[in-house]
Order: sequence, then C-alpha cells, then structure tokens
Amino acid sequence: MVDILLTTIHARYRHTAYGLRCLHANLGDLAHRAAILEFDLERTPTEMAEAILARQPRMVGIGVYIWNAEPTHKLVQILKRLRPDMVLVLGGPEISHETSDQP
Repeated sequence: MVDILLTTIHARYRHTAYGLRCLHANLGDLAHRAAILEFDLERTPTEMAEAILARQPRMVGIGVYIWNAEPTHKLVQILKRLRPDMVLVLGGPEISHETSDQP
C-alpha cells in the first residue's frame, strides 16, 4: 500500500516517465510513501485501474499526453466510480485551463 501513486500511460513499453521521476524525487519527506507505476497502451483502462487500486493509494497523479488522453479519461472515470474518495491529480501537456472544452 502506498499513499501517493504516480502513473502514466506510455505509447510503448520501452519508454520511461522522466516527469514522474522528477516529481517523486521532489516529494521530500513524502517520497517513502509514494511509488511510480507505468503502463503502456497495450493495457486496457480496466486493467490499469485494477493495478492502481490493488496498491490502495489515497492520491494518484497521472501524466497526460496526446497519445494517452483518451485512455486516461476512461481510466479516471473508472477510478472515480470505484473510489470516489481517492484524490486524482492530472498534469502534463494535454491538460488545459479550458475545462468546458474537455470531457
């Protein structure tokens, strides 16, 4: 079990998320309560949600990019339905302040 889970969905399995590692490295005293879990587009949003929920995080940070915006949206819907109390934080280049234009 971790309190903070940092995750993203890569286009391919061989990629690693530098941004997540930078966030983790800057968590200071909270770093020992956090983990990184990475996926690729081969996994379904349901499979990803199961893997995330198995870790029982209180907060999940998700990196959103052009190649993962749609599966991330589906993943967030599943997580909010199954764990409405869990805090979700989305960041990355595909996040916009124009929330009325986003799903």
